[in-house]
Amino acid sequence: MARNNGGWCNVIHLREDNARFVLLMLFIFIYLLIGAAIFSAIEHETEKEDKIAYEQKKEIFLEHVNSSMNNTSFEVFQALFEDFLSLHEETAAKGLLRNKKRDRWDFSGSFYFVCTVVSTIGFGMSSPSTDTGKCFLICYGLIGSGATILYFNIFLERLITFLAFVMRSWHMRQLRKKQVGSVGSKADRRGSQGSEDNLDNWKPSVYYVMVILTLAAIVIACCASAMYSAVENWRDRKSVV
Repeated sequence: MARNNGGWCNVIHLREDNARFVLLMLFIFIYLLIGAAIFSAIEHETEKEDKIAYEQKKEIFLEHVNSSMNNTSFEVFQALFEDFLSLHEETAAKGLLRNKKRDRWDFSGSFYFVCTVVSTIGFGMSSPSTDTGKCFLICYGLIGSGATILYFNIFLERLITFLAFVMRSWHMRQLRKKQVGSVGSKADRRGSQGSEDNLDNWKPSVYYVMVILTLAAIVIACCASAMYSAVENWRDRKSVV
């Protein structure tokens, strides 16, 4: 009795390598969602407490400045001022002062953070402040970065395969044009038959593929630069960098 090796891949009409690619993509997406939920649960409450502590310290400092300036000695005022500056520096380092309208460690902010981690971009705009979040980030980043690098490699292979298919189709069209324009002699027919036999072994030049990928990267970078310049009001040099 014949054994079905295709399994569930035959049910959804996917090749095994394509099915692995889709499964890896789904795994990374689910991994990002789980990581965002965990980081939000760990860091969000601490972020709220830090914001409340900063605002309370700021109000106390302003009250001393406004109501007790004449009655407070310079040494006490200097100590209060230095204490507030230290708290302000710590709060700014956590990124809590850049945008006070929204939390950085809600689910959307946490999802943005884990995307920068697993993609190895790491803007540095957010970082865990709790020991639990820092320890979890180490393990999470190792697994997520490895899976993302594997996904990028597989994606690049499929992109190169697609480019090879396009270049092969263009090469076949050029051969057909030459066959149509050639004289129908026996030598020409033998030459055309030989070219068809060698077409299966034909592969696009690696240099052509590199040039196409380089041009595509430049076009994408220019489009992204134009988008960021319009949306973020950045200068052209800043958006390119």
